[in-house]
Amino acid sequence: MSKNSKSSSGLLQSIFAPLVIVIAFIVAYIIYAKIFGAPENFEGGNNKGHPLQGNLLGLLYRGGVIVPVLLTVIITLIVFVCERAITLSRVKGKARLNVFVSNLQQMLAEDRIEDAIVACDKQKGSLANVMKAGLSRYRALENDKELEKDQKITSMKQAIEEATALELPVLSRNMVFLSTIASISVIIGMWLERLIIVVPSLANPRLPYPTGVYIPSHTEWMLFLGGISVFVLGYMMFARFFPVISIWEIEEGRHESARAVTERITSYMPDPQPPLAKG
Repeated sequence: MSKNSKSSSGLLQSIFAPLVIVIAFIVAYIIYAKIFGAPENFEGGNNKGHPLQGNLLGLLYRGGVIVPVLLTVIITLIVFVCERAITLSRVKGKARLNVFVSNLQQMLAEDRIEDAIVACDKQKGSLANVMKAGLSRYRALENDKELEKDQKITSMKQAIEEATALELPVLSRNMVFLSTIASISVIIGMWLERLIIVVPSLANPRLPYPTGVYIPSHTEWMLFLGGISVFVLGYMMFARFFPVISIWEIEEGRHESARAVTERITSYMPDPQPPLAKG
């Protein structure tokens, strides 16, 4: 692959998420204005009037500017879910992983290195790429009489670690945007829940007494502070048994998982041939 194609691919990956959000907002606004706001959904053919009885599209249009925002979130979420599904299917490869690993172990036990490399080429995916990198390095070091056995094993591990480091970012791609969308969706949902409760109550006052200035009593203040204390206690108990993971620990976990994968894949391979004794 040329440098130009690599750079263009990297540029496409970097602008993919912002581009999806912009396109999703454009599509959402078109749906809101042209479908929800169609004249046939309203009385008298005027989308500024009341929607027809039982017309859901017109009722959604009356939701206002929040509707395109919600549609943008939904469309973006659908696009990223599809992207994750396609990416994970590519990472998995063609055949089932347990069958592939079993066949690969059998080939390595019979010292059929070339057949194992061909099987990795046919399987594709992250695991196959990592195995192929280790097998290719093993084949290059197999007939090397100058390096010791420990040096050969170290070189194989290094090749596997490098291949693993290249494959792992694919699994976590766009996860930041997904978590951001999830957080924004929760905030929007809570805001709409408050809106539905508060606004209709203020628009249609049905209290049996006139409005005025209300001052909470000491009992109510104690109940309010007690509710906050219960929430803080629950959060502390949750953090005690389910610790909050920091970014540093996540990165450390990625390195640990890469090291574990390297050791496991290395265990599948036959030991490099030790150098012949001189003399």
